[in-house]
Amino acid sequence: MEELKALLLQARQQVSELSATVSEQKQKLVAKEQQILELLKALRGKQRERIDPDQLLLFEIGELEKLIEEQVVRDRVKPSTSDRVKTGH
Repeated sequence: MEELKALLLQARQQVSELSATVSEQKQKLVAKEQQILELLKALRGKQRERIDPDQLLLFEIGELEKLIEEQVVRDRVKPSTSDRVKTGH
């Protein structure tokens, strides 16, 4: 009987640990989904070419972040039309 109680206690501890792990993974997944949505918004708002969202699954998150950063840098370097000097030609 004591052996069964010990096994039951061990099983409850494992269930508790696994539940905590599942909860933690769900939180990470929600955070990653939010990050992906933000990246998609940034990509759609800044590029002339539209990207198929299904194709983004081919990239790792780090690659997408790098692409976004490169686009932001390009946008900062590229002068806007109002900053250009107009000539009287």
